[in-house]
Amino acid sequence: MVLTPINKIGKALALLLTGVILVGKIMACVSKPEATVNAKDSFFYYQIPRNQLDQFRFEPAVKFWNKAMQLSSDSVLVYTQKNRQLLAVLPKQETKKFQDSCCKDSVFHNFRFNNNLPYNLSIRYLEGKSDFYQWEQVKKYIKPAGAVFNSLNVNPIYAQFVLLIECPANPNGISSAGAAGHFQLMPFVARKYGLKISNGEDERINLQRGAYAAALHFKNYCIPMANKMLLKHNIEIQENELWYQLLVLHIYNAGAGNVSKALDIIGFKANGEDIIKQLWQTTAGGFKNSSQNYSQLALAAYMIFSGNG
Repeated sequence: MVLTPINKIGKALALLLTGVILVGKIMACVSKPEATVNAKDSFFYYQIPRNQLDQFRFEPAVKFWNKAMQLSSDSVLVYTQKNRQLLAVLPKQETKKFQDSCCKDSVFHNFRFNNNLPYNLSIRYLEGKSDFYQWEQVKKYIKPAGAVFNSLNVNPIYAQFVLLIECPANPNGISSAGAAGHFQLMPFVARKYGLKISNGEDERINLQRGAYAAALHFKNYCIPMANKMLLKHNIEIQENELWYQLLVLHIYNAGAGNVSKALDIIGFKANGEDIIKQLWQTTAGGFKNSSQNYSQLALAAYMIFSGNG
């Protein structure tokens, strides 16, 4: 049957209405994570279902960051760049020999040989990060920040993730890119949601105001863009699933354009967990090494913080 212009318009409107109804149903089914109290230290946090966490906890990249976050800066981790497979932990002084390129090549060649790795596999080393990932202060921030997210009907798990990994030891810090506060908001994002940044005043440093702007950014930008990407690739939207929340986190960190380019390379995946694991090894546009790491950091930080590490 040949569609007339009127029939074409009617069909298009029907498809649009179907999409609106589908998104409405998805939003209506979103549930909030279970709040719990750590039995050992009696602090409040939002709990990730164990079966969802188990989809990622044993991945080499997550285990690598779990180790790095608990290791002091006087030690280094030697690892494969591709999947963050941990090869060795060395005293920092031993890395002096890495300064000589010939010596470093020889050492790394031995790591490849002893671990049956391809001769051309890239190997890197990293200092321990326990000095940065100090969560004692974060314990008092999660509940009030989560309350702000809840008040705006945004899953508070996002607040918890960002607080754990962005600047836990120094919430007043400003990054080289200009991001600041507990939620490391860029100036244009903060101003978009009404925060003041002028004349020595910076509301990004205020927990409540920063949480307010971050929650709106998740609600109005990160989550809708995640849904748009998934619909484009015919992937089911599952807002209560950990993989979906990690995807949204990637958008918060790298921007929708970069994540979208990465997903275009990955294409359709029936399993949401596979999307995240593929993102860890995909480079596209501005989505590079630090972007790949972001959800790995979130998982490792949560596991240690909650006592699941």
